[in-house]
Amino acid sequence: ITRAERGCAIYYEGSFVEVKGFEVSVADTVGAGDAFAAAFLHGLNEGWTMEQVGKFANAAGALVASRAGATPEWTLDECLALSRSSAVGA
Repeated sequence: ITRAERGCAIYYEGSFVEVKGFEVSVADTVGAGDAFAAAFLHGLNEGWTMEQVGKFANAAGALVASRAGATPEWTLDECLALSRSSAVGA
C-alpha cells in the first residue's frame, strides 16, 4: 500500500513491513504510482529484501512526483542515491 511521503506498507510471504518515505517538493503526482510499481517489481526481480524493495520504490515514486509531467526524466543513479538517503515518512 502506497502512502505518499509516509512511505509504504508491504505484506509479502507472511511478513509485514512498513518502509518510510521521502519528502519532496511535489510538482506533479501523475505517474508516481506507476513508477513505484515498476520499481517495486524490479526490486522483487532482483531478489532484494522487502525493506530494500520498498525504499527503492518509494524513491522512484518521489522522484517522479518531484518533476513535472507523467514521465519525467530521471536516472537509476538518482533513484538509488535517494533510496540510500534517510527516509522521513512515518
